[in-house]
Amino acid sequence: AAATSVAAAPKASRAPPTASTTTVTASSHGHDEEGCLVCHKDDNHAYLLLCEACNDEYHTYCLNPPLETVPEGDFFCDKCKHVHSTKDDDG
Repeated sequence: AAATSVAAAPKASRAPPTASTTTVTASSHGHDEEGCLVCHKDDNHAYLLLCEACNDEYHTYCLNPPLETVPEGDFFCDKCKHVHSTKDDDG
């Protein structure tokens, strides 16, 4: 029974390659444009930060307060950083 479902899976995924690519982009970001969520520009990539949790993008200078430099290590946006700062929660 398992071999039958495995054989059926490649046929289904092969049929709509364009539709699945478009759907993944829209659902993973929650918006259809890439770039800073504050200014909506996809430029100055040296200053464009990617949130490690939700993949939203922000320029360092568009954050409130703005960052003077690109932080070392992982970056978490305002909506995600409180979740990752309380990782030692005892329940």
